Amino acid sequence: MTPTQAAAALDLPAGVTATVTGSSTVETRPFNDFPSDPAKGSDYLVLSTGLAEDVMLDAPLAIDDPRTPVFEREPDPLVSTDREADRLPDTTTLTITVAPSTGAGCLQVDFAMATDETVRAYLPGTPGDSFSVTRRSDPETEHAMNAGEGYFQQDGWTPEPRPYGTNDVDYWHEPGDRTDVENGQLETPRLARWTPLSRVTTRDTAAVPLNLAGGPEVIDVVVSDALHDAGELDTAAFVDNVGLTDTCAAGVAARPAHQYGEGSIKGERRVGYPLSYDPVPSTSVIERYDAVDNGWTHLRPPHQWTCGSAGTGPFRAMPTTRT
Repeated sequence: MTPTQAAAALDLPAGVTATVTGSSTVETRPFNDFPSDPAKGSDYLVLSTGLAEDVMLDAPLAIDDPRTPVFEREPDPLVSTDREADRLPDTTTLTITVAPSTGAGCLQVDFAMATDETVRAYLPGTPGDSFSVTRRSDPETEHAMNAGEGYFQQDGWTPEPRPYGTNDVDYWHEPGDRTDVENGQLETPRLARWTPLSRVTTRDTAAVPLNLAGGPEVIDVVVSDALHDAGELDTAAFVDNVGLTDTCAAGVAARPAHQYGEGSIKGERRVGYPLSYDPVPSTSVIERYDAVDNGWTHLRPPHQWTCGSAGTGPFRAMPTTRT
């Protein structure tokens, strides 16, 4: 893939360049909320530890195809390529370089991770397939973090975000699965079976703070097989809408703005089931809005959000305008 092709697929702004080491391809078929900003075009980038051309099918499998999951996972095509034929784990790296001339303070990139590994019980810290976004100037700080309990139910998991890995994510979509359905539907899968990969995460956004005083910033976006993987059972990532903002200070997702720290949203991931917001997750109960001293606060600028044409609440959201 040429830098020009990568730039077009990623919607790179002026002063930002990208190269890929490994396997990548440009995709145009809508899948899993990609492209993430259709106004910027229909294309996005697919990275793979195997062959990126194998990540998407020519057409989605029908709901009654035996390779489409029904309640329990049924056999499906394995996506497995040991690129070097060395029985060692493979990686693919997207390298993004931001020039000082941009004057930006933050780089944002939309992504989702996919894997053909078996997703076992949630075992945080156990090595597995992974997706990572780091700066060369600060390689120890991970910027692709899964928001965790603040956005969906994970028993026993604190609200702190976790890295993206097969054992650190407890919320996966299985393309074609009739138990993971579109809103208001009974059997229509949320994700059509466009990929033979068995699990896909929800689209997320990584926000990377930039310090351009000393020269260009280099960001590595890496998709990796598990260390124990002998180059088999591929891992992939969908990447799109790379943009620049003045600051990352507003965060990468909506967060409660009250004095009790981070709240969380709890509930069953099923159609018609209610979600409950817990402003004080350190206690064993979910506080009521009308209870005394329960952590709820009145709206105070600048913490507000909008939904549709109107509506405000005690939340803040990430910058929505990227250059």
